[in-house]
Amino acid sequence: MASQHDANDDDALPPELITTFNELKSSLLSHSLPSTLTALKAGAPAWYQDPESGWGALHYAAEWGDEAAVKAVLDAGGVWNALDNLGNTAADIAISRNEQGVYELIRDAGLRSELLLHLLAQHSALTVADPTPAANIDSFLSSHLVFHTDGDGQEVCSVYVPSSEEGEEKQVEVGVMMAWERVIMQETVDLLSSSLLGGGKDLRVLNVGFGLGIIDTLFQSLSPVKHTIIEPHPDVLAHMEKTGWANKPGVEIRRGKWQDVLLQGEGEGEKWDIVYFDTFSEHYSDLRQFFALLPKILSGPRARFSFFNGLGATNAVFYDVASRLAEIHLLKLGLSTHWVQVWVKADVLEAWYDSRQYFKLEWYKLPICSLRAA
Repeated sequence: MASQHDANDDDALPPELITTFNELKSSLLSHSLPSTLTALKAGAPAWYQDPESGWGALHYAAEWGDEAAVKAVLDAGGVWNALDNLGNTAADIAISRNEQGVYELIRDAGLRSELLLHLLAQHSALTVADPTPAANIDSFLSSHLVFHTDGDGQEVCSVYVPSSEEGEEKQVEVGVMMAWERVIMQETVDLLSSSLLGGGKDLRVLNVGFGLGIIDTLFQSLSPVKHTIIEPHPDVLAHMEKTGWANKPGVEIRRGKWQDVLLQGEGEGEKWDIVYFDTFSEHYSDLRQFFALLPKILSGPRARFSFFNGLGATNAVFYDVASRLAEIHLLKLGLSTHWVQVWVKADVLEAWYDSRQYFKLEWYKLPICSLRAA
């Protein structure tokens, strides 16, 4: 989701553009809105980033805290998700200075950008071009998974992907699922089932993506009469077989990708009271495709849906944009979303031992979704 222009070398821009950028930068640093507007009107590159700091005009405007200046820079092409040399967006600068209005302007610009890109069916900032098992479903399904305990005693399901770091080719561990997520899964199950207590004796549960089986173990505590698990990876299926999941009460394991199971007739007409979605190596476009099934597969207004909300979770503003984008798309399908903040800082702080970190925030935004009343 991050963006940083390659044209940050002064030699890559005509000298007159460097000059106009410096004029724009000076206007923003001196907090002069008229001079800022003049520089932008003269063609100053609002998207350009200073090579020394990585700051673009939007970073300087956010530091100033003037909403009119921020809007002007955005309108002139300022990049909402551009990272500086320390990995901060302009929205991060706004948060650090307690400029809520500025933060919301930048976040909403990102949201409009993502909505437009999805409307046009183009690659958005939510999509990462990565042919490895970490981001390509076909590569993932042909990869070997390892179930193990890491050096900190944490249960992990991992895949190893090629990576080039400092010119050295190496294999990097990526967690498919890790035990630190248990606190999220417990809160998710508690919230998903709360609306059904007292009237859920024939509870039907669907989980897409087994992983370590954390949430399915918690679902079993609800004694569902029907507990459907969709899982495509042969190593996970073998692990499920080894750990006796096929013999657990109410469990039916459907082998294959959810697209094959639910979109090609196998699940035609079936409905569930609780639906959870947590796949690996898929993108937001896949999640949105699953969203479209919810009006058909949720049993009614008391039924609940949630998904592992990890997209963009290495940066607060990216995470906010991704979460709001999902809420908008769900609303268009007739579902309302209630967000619950789950404190995970202590859980993620020491969770990564040898694994690539995929969640870097203090709070997890947990979505609980339901069909809106007609």
